[in-house]
Amino acid sequence: MGVESRLLVAEQNIAGLGRRVRALEEARGSTRESEPDSQFATLCERFEERLRRLEGAPVRRRLTIREVAERLGVSTDTVLRDSKLGRLRVINMRPPGMKPKYRVTEEAFDEYAKGLSESSTPHRSTQD
Repeated sequence: MGVESRLLVAEQNIAGLGRRVRALEEARGSTRESEPDSQFATLCERFEERLRRLEGAPVRRRLTIREVAERLGVSTDTVLRDSKLGRLRVINMRPPGMKPKYRVTEEAFDEYAKGLSESSTPHRSTQD
């Protein structure tokens, strides 16, 4: 099977999974759009990486939680807490039931860093 055939099959699989997830969410009356670490998002990230490899494109590097913390000068606990609060999109590289192995894309890191810099503006004193 050629690369183009593999890409077509992968795209069809992703589209089918997306339809199944949306149907289940509608049946339950909820959406998971606000849950950045959903299993579906993780699966899509994995498919994207596989597609990039098949196309011969460079695979995007993913950062560890420790690397994110070191780049920003914060603790790993802060980074993990912010990921649980939805401030940082993380990808769990392991299946459910196993100890999580989180990774962060460069895009997610940039968004997170921008959010931190905007929220850490100096506060003005109320006393003159």
